[in-house]
Amino acid sequence: MKMDYLNQDHPALKREEAKRAFAVDELVKRATQCSHSFRIQFDASRLVRVIGEQKLLKLMPNFVLHDARPSARLYDTYADTLDPERAEILRELLALLPSERYPERPLNYIKSVRFLDAGGATILRGGDFNSFILFALPTNVRQALLSSYHDRDIPADVLEQVDVDVRRLEP
Repeated sequence: MKMDYLNQDHPALKREEAKRAFAVDELVKRATQCSHSFRIQFDASRLVRVIGEQKLLKLMPNFVLHDARPSARLYDTYADTLDPERAEILRELLALLPSERYPERPLNYIKSVRFLDAGGATILRGGDFNSFILFALPTNVRQALLSSYHDRDIPADVLEQVDVDVRRLEP
């Protein structure tokens, strides 16, 4: 299947961290707007230490904290429907730049995330702590994304078409 890839090593993004952070945030924002659900692979014990139990449970109300895996080599996985509050929390947690809200960047403890449409098809998959982002936005949403990139002097060629075996995308 053909998907788009956000090339964060593109010279226009690599030179300016603020542009790269904007490009990722804008992409995540648009993906959440057309997604029905999400799946996340993360280190719960460390993530809860950074964002707090209340924020984690707002995002993942059915997650049992005491079942969090203590090993740094194993990741917890959670899936749920996406509503505006969860979408906003995920945007916050997936931000590339550190926030004053947290003692360290929450993204450090999120291995991967997928946003899915109502039929279960992948809208966006961020992997390797969001350094590698694949997505398949509806055409009008993709055009709006490119328009917002253009407004920030981010060239369209930061998006590249790649062939992907979607069955291998995790979580």
